[in-house]
Amino acid sequence: MSRKKLPDNHFFHKTLPKLRKNKGLGQKEFANKIGFSQSYISLIEDGLKQPSEKFIKAVENYWGIKFEENKEIARADNNELIYIPAVKGRIGAGGGFEPDNTIELKLAFRKEWIEQRGNPKNMSLIRVHGDSMEPTLFSGDLLLIDHNQNHIDTYGGIYAISVNNEIMIKRLQLIRSEKKIKVISDNEKYQPEFFDPKEITINGKLIWFAREYEK
Repeated sequence: MSRKKLPDNHFFHKTLPKLRKNKGLGQKEFANKIGFSQSYISLIEDGLKQPSEKFIKAVENYWGIKFEENKEIARADNNELIYIPAVKGRIGAGGGFEPDNTIELKLAFRKEWIEQRGNPKNMSLIRVHGDSMEPTLFSGDLLLIDHNQNHIDTYGGIYAISVNNEIMIKRLQLIRSEKKIKVISDNEKYQPEFFDPKEITINGKLIWFAREYEK
């Protein structure tokens, strides 16, 4: 006996694949990020399962958006939005910085979502250039940097840093036993480097990024 599909006016199974693919996430990777199984997400995207309130909330929190019944993405009141400008400058994944403070665009974030992650006044958007952070970050990705987070977390993270007079975006790990900072390129073609903490200035932590979908 075949399973019956949910009514066509149920929007969620149409919206979720768009959001996921726009960020370059497969079902399994996305499932791991929000704490659900791949099979659960597959059923929703196929229109065979009604998403639970817990699942919807997890997706809302992950993207900082709000869903309403029979609508794809709810329109937020302007008072609920905070606009972060993106400059035309580029930060190098492999080193180097192209300064240009001309505002390229402004992105709207839900106030509740972004304030949970820090002070928006101390955040900025900039695009990455280069391949050394692939497959995590690709050239052209738009990065949201929180400049208040200028220390390395226990489990590390991706940071905008200044080292040897160059500004770049890298994954950092603190090696306490050696009192060193490990600077990691996610692209395996590039070897990690080790620096004394005094040699590195941490300009902020990556807290979100966006990628344009190309066919």
